[in-house]
Amino acid sequence: MVAAGGIIFFLAMPLGAWVHGVADGAGLVLLLIGAGATSFAMGGVFPLLCAEGVRDADASGHGVSRVILANVLGATAGPLLTGFVLL
Repeated sequence: MVAAGGIIFFLAMPLGAWVHGVADGAGLVLLLIGAGATSFAMGGVFPLLCAEGVRDADASGHGVSRVILANVLGATAGPLLTGFVLL
């Protein structure tokens, strides 16, 4: 899903920018569709991780909460590391 989102973004954004140079309305529509398709593909990663990371049906709430905790920690640590420590 991440690779699909990257490929869609890599292809749709330059194509949309080129079409926008030729025809304003069609280029904006193509850019919006490309951004939506990229978001759809990238947004499908987290539910797949939850389904793959939680095997036990009886303890699914506990397993999903650990996946969400890892997601929050990663989303917090990334900007802190790149924005605060590296800069």
